[in-house]
Amino acid sequence: GGLVVLGAAATAGLFNVEARRSFASAERMPDGTITGLTRPQAQALEATARTSGLLANIGFGVGGTLLIGAVVTWLVGLPPSVTVAMGPTGVLVASTFP
Repeated sequence: GGLVVLGAAATAGLFNVEARRSFASAERMPDGTITGLTRPQAQALEATARTSGLLANIGFGVGGTLLIGAVVTWLVGLPPSVTVAMGPTGVLVASTFP
């Protein structure tokens, strides 16, 4: 599970980098005014960069946590009981060891 989430986070990170690269490489006038993109294109790139960056950060956090939990469980040798619940303000993950 953790590796899948980390892979998805890396993919979102690549979308973030590509959107930022496209914006940064757009043609500009000497005063810095962007001429290589229309306003809607620039806004779409900014939205893509923000959203994919947020998803990448969340994904790396969740994926890393899942991976660390798996490694600890493997090292300790106890199979955990995991409960996942979604609430209005986030996700709750609880684990108990027998």
